[in-house]
Amino acid sequence: MNWNIVLKVATGIVIVPISIIGHILWPWWTKSSLPLQIISSIIVLPVVAVAALLTPWWEGM
Repeated sequence: MNWNIVLKVATGIVIVPISIIGHILWPWWTKSSLPLQIISSIIVLPVVAVAALLTPWWEGM
């Protein structure tokens, strides 16, 4: 059994949806008004940051 593939599949179940959500949210967030950006930054920025950090690691597996 190739444990690298097992790890990639197991982490991909979490990383891929986070990356998709971040990809969808970022353009909307950059075009929204400043008050809405401030309020929604609590959710949007961590999702985008996690996607930006984990996607290259996951793709390189």
